[in-house]
Amino acid sequence: NPAEEQPETQAWEDVQLPFTDVAEDAYYRNAVAWAYSSEPRVTSGISESLFGPEYDCTRAQAVTFLWNVFGRPEPSASARRFSDVKEDDYFYKPVLWAAEMRITSGTSAENFSPGLVCSNAHILTFIYNALGKPGHSEAQEGGEWWEPAFNWAKSVGLIEGVLSEPFEPEAPCPRRNMVEFLFRYHNMKSDKRL
Repeated sequence: NPAEEQPETQAWEDVQLPFTDVAEDAYYRNAVAWAYSSEPRVTSGISESLFGPEYDCTRAQAVTFLWNVFGRPEPSASARRFSDVKEDDYFYKPVLWAAEMRITSGTSAENFSPGLVCSNAHILTFIYNALGKPGHSEAQEGGEWWEPAFNWAKSVGLIEGVLSEPFEPEAPCPRRNMVEFLFRYHNMKSDKRL
């Protein structure tokens, strides 16, 4: 289960952030505060003073954020290895874990493509898969590959006020939205809504 170390009454507004590119009134400000203050830390930004909210989230970043949220579980030794993922990469264990848990596979049999930018559809599907496809049924099969994840995310309020309508599945997902989605999930768990 994802880590929930902070009490439900945590005042994220009071967390002092080192990031100069996260405005106090940004819709994702509390999400960044949660991600930065969580134990283990979900993300520490792209530098000591920058979070990079406008930067598109890469595959490596997405699985690392999820791995951290889930408490940094140790992948099994038999996990699939990719030629473009090295042991000294920060995302090495997150990638092995994500592949092992079927959160995402590689972009080919040999490559994970860690630097590839994630679309909205990819991010929602990663989160949906990481949570074990909540509410999934065979009736949801068919249509676009991302529809079950999108329908679930919409039904629980994960994307409300964050993604524009109509949904743009291929649009790149910025880092600010990735942490916002994860923060909303964290709060839903506290509210027992999932």
